[in-house]
Amino acid sequence: MARELGHLGIDIAALSETRLSDEGQLEEIGGGYTFFWKGLPAGEQRDYGIGLAIRTSLTRQLVELPVGISEQLMTLRLHLQQQRYATTISTYTPTLVADEADKTAFYSLLDETLQRIPATDKIILLGDFNARVGRDHTLWNGAIGRHGIGSCNANGELLLNLCNSHDFQQSNRYKASWRHPRSKHWHLLDYVIARSRDICDVNITRAMIAADDYWTDHHLILFVMRLQIAPKHRQKTKQAPKRYDMTRLRSDEALNHFNTVLDEKVGPVDVELPVIETAWNSLQEAINVACKESIGRARRVNRDWFDENDVTLNRLIDEKRAALNAFRADPNSNRKKKAYHKAKAEVQSYSR
Repeated sequence: MARELGHLGIDIAALSETRLSDEGQLEEIGGGYTFFWKGLPAGEQRDYGIGLAIRTSLTRQLVELPVGISEQLMTLRLHLQQQRYATTISTYTPTLVADEADKTAFYSLLDETLQRIPATDKIILLGDFNARVGRDHTLWNGAIGRHGIGSCNANGELLLNLCNSHDFQQSNRYKASWRHPRSKHWHLLDYVIARSRDICDVNITRAMIAADDYWTDHHLILFVMRLQIAPKHRQKTKQAPKRYDMTRLRSDEALNHFNTVLDEKVGPVDVELPVIETAWNSLQEAINVACKESIGRARRVNRDWFDENDVTLNRLIDEKRAALNAFRADPNSNRKKKAYHKAKAEVQSYSR
């Protein structure tokens, strides 16, 4: 896990379903990350478990270590600058089939945790919510946007109610940029437009209400974007020289031919310092000519891992294809699903 987090450049990761007992921390030597977890005592059944993986270099700078509130909630307060902080909450919400009492208790505890956070703190709430919030942006205006997917379920309603009660959205005063002089209504007139493929690079777009804009009746619009430029793939202009077929020198005939050509091309060599470069170039050219005339270039032969004439392999592939078609025709059948996975495993095992 530490190697994967380091490969992706993650500083803080929320972990769910750790199922570790009690509470503790562990630094993986050489892994670059420190793991914190919170769970039930060792003697009890552990279905949940929460945790955080924090880059070790960042852990040494923390003024407060993560606090495990329950086996489903853990908080981490990060010092940003001066008196500014950000509170990160790692959560693991009960699943849809969990008891209603467990869901109510979890969201009550999460609500209490959010209320205890200072109003000046930034809040980063993340984790596995086991909820589908759907796409009804008219009903949940401000909590979700216009690009949701699927339908809302019971867990989604609990999550959306929580977001509405704690205002997890940008206030309207940070969205509007101009106020009508007579009606005093705020409107959005100024925009920052980017390609949809670059939307993942956008951090925030907001109106700067505190900016000194006495010379205009519009608010300054702030647009923060983290640009990620993919490097261009340059075509190779020069191919690497092909290797000589050195295996042919095992033949006495080819070896004698090589030695004869090399003796003809290599004359007396003067090893004085001023002409050593010239002597080396002459020797290099002689060896190349001798190799070309006697053994030639090596041919690259790719081994074909797939034998089209293997009767057993073809039979297994046909059986796998038939099982796949049967499973697609009846995707709710566990028997056909197991038959497809079994046939697929047999093909992989035999081909290896």
